[in-house]
Order: sequence, then structure tokens, then C-alpha cells
Amino acid sequence: SGEGTGLGLSMVYGIVKQHGGDVSFYSELGLGSTFKTYWPATDQPGEPDANPQVARIPYRGNETILLVEDDENVRKLVGQMLLLQGYKVLETTRSSDAIDVANRHQGLIDLLLTDVVMPQMSGKDLAEQVLAIRPGIKVVFMSGYPGGIASSHGILDSSAFFVQKPFEMDALGKVLRQVLGPDNGK
Repeated sequence: SGEGTGLGLSMVYGIVKQHGGDVSFYSELGLGSTFKTYWPATDQPGEPDANPQVARIPYRGNETILLVEDDENVRKLVGQMLLLQGYKVLETTRSSDAIDVANRHQGLIDLLLTDVVMPQMSGKDLAEQVLAIRPGIKVVFMSGYPGGIASSHGILDSSAFFVQKPFEMDALGKVLRQVLGPDNGK
């Protein structure tokens, strides 16, 4: 307990870098670590957009997705992305809970969206067990590790559908529509 995979920090780093910022840290044995984020400064105050537009969501669906992510913050964020795109979401943090949902859920589960590296079992092993319970389910893997690294180390098959964290809602939506088929949400 108290230790994670470090992927949360990887996501923070990616987001900060995408916005032109930087991350630094200081660690002292027995005392912990301090992380600082630095954002670009501006001398201009922000101005509200004179013509605000409702955000356009290019990829939509209405299928049911079983989301498995052991990092609670990432799971909540991805769950919100899926809901905004119109999907029905079944969320779990543990592989054993996902297997239980696959066994007990009365309705159709169209897709399993799972992290690759998790404490109880790998996403690949989870997918195999869920596919045994629900043979028609589609699978998309997500990870902070690049897909090439995951496949070269045998974690994932090179033909697996994969989205690398951190990702934007459009990137996730695009992969989901590739796997599930044409837009089903309109």
C-alpha cells in the first residue's frame, strides 16, 4: 500500500508538457517527495470568448462499456469522457470486480476498456477471462506505456486495439468507433 505504478505522474507530466510547462520534484528519504508544476506565464488577462460554442463531440456511441482502471482519478476521468460521448459505463477498479460484473450484468456489454498493468492481473489476462464469459465482447487496452513497448514485452499482442495515456477524448472516441463500428450514437 502507498505505492503505485507511477502512471499518474506520467499523465500529469504529459498534460503539463502539452501546455508548454514543466514538472520538477525533490525527494528526501523518510520525508517524502515534493512535485512542482510550472505553467507558462502571460501578461494578458484572459478574455471570455464573445461567441462561446458548445463543445463538439465528434465520436459518439450508445453502447455499454466495462471500464477497468485501478487508478481512481484516471477511472473517474475516463468514465466521464465515455458518458459525455453517450456510452453507458460500468466502472471497476479491480480485475476480480470486472469478472464479477461480466458474470452478473443482465444486459449486453459491448466493450471492455482496460488498463494493461494492474495489481491483481494484467489487462491481457483479464480480457481473456472476460472473453470466456462474453465471447462477443470487443476489447481496447489503455496504458501509460507506449503500445510498442507493451507488445514487444509480450504484455499485448501487436494487433490489439490500444490507446496510450494520457489521451484526449477525441482520441479515445476514435479508437472506440474503430472497434465498435460506425457511429452508433446519432
